[in-house]
Amino acid sequence: MRKSKLVGLTTLAVSAITGLEASARCAETAFASSDAAAAYAKAEHLVRSGARSFESLMALAPMKEMELNCYERGTMHLLESAIHAGDKDIPAAADALALAIEADFMGKSTRMKSLLRLAGLYMSYDKDKALKTYETYMQAGGWPPVEDELLIAMLYRDKGQYDLAFERAESAHREATDPQLKTRASEMMNGIRQMQLMLGE
Repeated sequence: MRKSKLVGLTTLAVSAITGLEASARCAETAFASSDAAAAYAKAEHLVRSGARSFESLMALAPMKEMELNCYERGTMHLLESAIHAGDKDIPAAADALALAIEADFMGKSTRMKSLLRLAGLYMSYDKDKALKTYETYMQAGGWPPVEDELLIAMLYRDKGQYDLAFERAESAHREATDPQLKTRASEMMNGIRQMQLMLGE
């Protein structure tokens, strides 16, 4: 696998470590175990040097046998997610990213970006989980980008929640600066209204 691709995939892992803000539950901000730190450093070095993904995962494997604090656990899963994503193993990447978010070690900005990324991963194979993740993001105060607003509108529409679908499509239309996105939002709003009229809602 190409080095440049893998380095790009570790952006969230690096930002979570170097730009850590106070988080809701995890009080740890560094590795407490030298063994965990060494295993993580080896795995990250392999990723950055363009090693094959299984080598990087093998380097992380000893951490799974250790008693880790929330910071160590979160950084491990975040790097693991990036490795799986580089291999296009989307379910494994999503599972690892969900565990990283659950560790609650990230600063708010990184956590919000991670929630959006997780929703995007889920979109390819589990729409219900995608919607729940988008809802978690919005409940935490996130304002989805226009493209995501349209996806959320589509998810609500497909579940028959037309009022919520129209609300998200209308928000996308209001926020869109790209004419094509504005047109897509307008078409979705019209389609939702037609569906509601047909159903007598």
